[in-house]
Amino acid sequence: MLRSSTGRILTIGVVSLVTAFFYTMLWGVHEMLVSLGIATYNRSAWLRRLLESVTELDVVPGVSIEVIVIDNNSSDATQDVVNEFTRRLQIYSVKEMRQGLSFARNKAIDLAAGDLICFLDDDLTLRNGWLSAYIDALASSPGAAFAAGAVLPAFETSPPRWVRNNLEHLHGVFSLVQPDDNVRPIGPYECPLGGNICYRASVLRMHEFNTSLGRAGSSLIGGEDTEFTKSVRSRGHSGVWAGKAAVDHWIFTKQMSISYLCRWFFSSGQTAARINWPELKDRRDVASNPFNAIKSLLIDMDPLWWSSFFSGPFWLRALKLNRYYAGFQSEVMRLHGDAAPSRDER
Repeated sequence: MLRSSTGRILTIGVVSLVTAFFYTMLWGVHEMLVSLGIATYNRSAWLRRLLESVTELDVVPGVSIEVIVIDNNSSDATQDVVNEFTRRLQIYSVKEMRQGLSFARNKAIDLAAGDLICFLDDDLTLRNGWLSAYIDALASSPGAAFAAGAVLPAFETSPPRWVRNNLEHLHGVFSLVQPDDNVRPIGPYECPLGGNICYRASVLRMHEFNTSLGRAGSSLIGGEDTEFTKSVRSRGHSGVWAGKAAVDHWIFTKQMSISYLCRWFFSSGQTAARINWPELKDRRDVASNPFNAIKSLLIDMDPLWWSSFFSGPFWLRALKLNRYYAGFQSEVMRLHGDAAPSRDER
């Protein structure tokens, strides 16, 4: 029995040493630091779940983790939750007083000391092998500036039938992405999600998130990750999918409602108006006839985004187009200064 236990311990030790040597040879460093940037706003219970999953990661010798929690003006027990993990993780929190996800992520970029910097949303839990999948993907793809993983659904409560039957058409609403397990280049029309992504720090520090985009408080305005990825690509950098770097994304009960769908599609229209405002603001027909503007905008969009408007059952397509157009029109009028923010936007 003693001999068997000794042999097992020796085997584990040898495997750890070989793995550490493997990473050292691939990365050319003796110690790799990976920074995890987590922006959070009044989700202390969900933050605790995420941090618990971080403690369960298999971290090989030669790799260490720092966790940076960016508290975006939370009024709950966020700091208490961070304090719970100070003995188990290399973790600290900082306040970002300017409200918004983009401000919080820019703060994380400024503070992170890692060779790799990963962004995580606070409503995720990490799956087994998450960290090693990212390290392996970037080590095997030296020309890639970033890697993006899978975001899989986890439901707070049992989803209603209409959600179960249409989940494949609701990936955008619920921030889901399911690449296969192979490491492969991210295509020109593929867009990874900012809630589970890992960058080489040397590339990341050349960019910042657009603070007019992204969640802020209860707002559902998005698009900051899409714009950021475009900025990175515009400088000649590329990314790879690392499907095994998988996380579970918790879908809350309140999100599985038609009213939430309406808000999300409306906010998507607002997001499109903000992203495309530099091209739209000089068009004379934008304020008088925003339908023409949105029609030309949709036609110019990439094929995957355009096709998403025509997927799913009729009721979902009709709802999507109706609320998207309403949000686009509302934001265009606001940007023109011709109207106050609509009730849907508040």
